[in-house]
Amino acid sequence: MTTTYDGRQFHHHSFWDYTLTADLLDKYLGFTALAVGYRGITFIQFIGILSLLSVLAYYLYRLHHQRVILALLVTTWVSILCPLAWIVLAQGHSGSETGTDRYVWNLPFTFLALALIGVVLEQGSQEVRRIINRLHTG
Repeated sequence: MTTTYDGRQFHHHSFWDYTLTADLLDKYLGFTALAVGYRGITFIQFIGILSLLSVLAYYLYRLHHQRVILALLVTTWVSILCPLAWIVLAQGHSGSETGTDRYVWNLPFTFLALALIGVVLEQGSQEVRRIINRLHTG
């Protein structure tokens, strides 16, 4: 048992403690990712929404062959490895400093995810306008 500088106690775990990693992931995925006022969505909900929008992003890429959409899509999903690696590699710190380590998700995953969401919404709205114009003219 180890005591931190603020008096909290925690157990040191070995590097390959899979139970601790699963518990930490469960804890971190339950933290609020985005909040507006008193309402917020958790990281797991944010990842779910992003998964659905990623399917739309891939469809838009296949439709218009805009490589920037594919590049942002791949970069966003690769960037989720950053916070996951930190939680696995620094389990002791992640387990004892959950207040500060929750911001690890924002670097760079959340920023890239928000950029991807913006691009998908912008490109998607343009595609909807094209479809509506074709329906009115055709």
